[in-house]
Amino acid sequence: MNRIPFVIAAVVAATAAGCGSQTPQTLTKAQVISRGTAICKHAEREVDALPQLTTQHPFAPGTSAHERQTARNFLVGYAEALESSRAGLAKLKAPSNGKQLLDAYLAGIETVAAELRAAAKAPAGQVEPAVGKAFALFDRVSANTASYGFGKGVCASGSSS
Repeated sequence: MNRIPFVIAAVVAATAAGCGSQTPQTLTKAQVISRGTAICKHAEREVDALPQLTTQHPFAPGTSAHERQTARNFLVGYAEALESSRAGLAKLKAPSNGKQLLDAYLAGIETVAAELRAAAKAPAGQVEPAVGKAFALFDRVSANTASYGFGKGVCASGSSS
């Protein structure tokens, strides 16, 4: 009886079984920063592609329904871009050194996105205060990416361009 086909089949089966269950390899801190920067800059481009606001206070008395709806759509789009960046960053297997900073940023960004979505649905008089609160949180949690080593403005409130 020839055992070679059996051994080859066992090796192939073991290799195939291992392929689907491999866990992502831990990245270096520099790799996390490089890939994370690309993820965050992509999200910034998504925000830049949104219809931009034409007034600083789109919910002030006298603004048009169109201006208010554009502002609401902008907030939802911004939240979606933040969620996209959060999901992308969460997939990076960061080294344990500094991981708590990234985890805090991810948790904070999830909250910011939720607050922006809620603000987009709020009555007109409550939108701007809610947005201000969300962006104040964004500024605070963005300190985590700066502390981790991301470049100025990357993965932070505002634009890094």
